[in-house]
Amino acid sequence: MDIAVSVNDPALQESLLDWLRGDPELGPAVRKRYAAPKPGELGTIADAVVISVGSGGALTVLASAVKAWVQRPRGKHVVLRVRRGESGEETTIDADRVGSDDIETILDRLFREGESA
Repeated sequence: MDIAVSVNDPALQESLLDWLRGDPELGPAVRKRYAAPKPGELGTIADAVVISVGSGGALTVLASAVKAWVQRPRGKHVVLRVRRGESGEETTIDADRVGSDDIETILDRLFREGESA
């Protein structure tokens, strides 16, 4: 299963990408997803961090890693958009409005629903 995580700021997205690639369990499964350039634009920009995971433990590690990344001080407002699979369920998490423990719970619920589908 692929999990796509978009962040509201390109610098934050790169930070999340680096953070997840640094995790020994997740790192090999993490890649950038690129959007097609819009008319008048040159090149492409990464529009999401995609993590290919199996079930169970890897999903728990991913939820914990995202929670830990959100807790790091950065001085910027963080909004995550997380999608399970290409056409799967999507959720948006505003880190200023949701506690870090709740972030892990929300992600865990999103991921578990994907396992039972």
